[in-house]
Amino acid sequence: MTNRQTKSEELLREIHETVDRPVRLMVVCGTHNRAILRHGIRELLPDFIDLVAGPGCSVCVMPAGHVDAFVKVARQPDVITATCEDLLRLPGSVDSLADVRQGGRRVEIISSPREALEIAYQEKEYTVVYPAVGFEATAPSIAETILEAARNGVDNFCVIPSIRLLPPTIDALLLDQELNIQGLLCSDHLNTISDTEAYTNLAKKHNLSCLIAGFEKEDILLAVLRMIQQIRCGDSIADNSGAFAFSTEEDAKARR
Repeated sequence: MTNRQTKSEELLREIHETVDRPVRLMVVCGTHNRAILRHGIRELLPDFIDLVAGPGCSVCVMPAGHVDAFVKVARQPDVITATCEDLLRLPGSVDSLADVRQGGRRVEIISSPREALEIAYQEKEYTVVYPAVGFEATAPSIAETILEAARNGVDNFCVIPSIRLLPPTIDALLLDQELNIQGLLCSDHLNTISDTEAYTNLAKKHNLSCLIAGFEKEDILLAVLRMIQQIRCGDSIADNSGAFAFSTEEDAKARR
């Protein structure tokens, strides 16, 4: 048995010994939700603990009007739309980018804004449009790509931004008292962009425990344990002690 397996088993045992009442925690980040599914964490936790998925998928909360704008642009002549696969079949008021593709326009599937820029380098006779969707953690890579295009004088590449901030989104959800959320599991890379202060304010406003953690199994279990301990004590704090270490300089660069 590896050290990580041993640590995970110890954390699970402590969680089972500690929880003594129903606890409902929101998993804010889609990457955390995928990790929880991959490791089967929900099945390992006591029945008292309810992990609910938060608004971590930006495509799922995309307004139809934004999709309509993407579709309108994609139908223009001499345009290549470079989009993530998740956005392809998302319907607007009427059509999706998949419908545009089926109609004969060029809609390419990419996994990063950098790939969209690569298409622009290669297809100079087309305008390459990148629908930039996501929460704040995606903003630095998009900004970096725009800056590279500007530095290299690429004039056939453009971005349609549709990026949201997570803290206001979570704040709006938590106003619904029926959700009965007692803690937030937040991702480490979101903390880098949004800053811990935003989550500290959420924790105080809504009387929550808020943990910022990495994506390994033991990171998530440790965060759950700490939230349970904080809830038992009635603490309303944002704790980033489980996060990876980023220097202040690195944080500042990412936010810029």
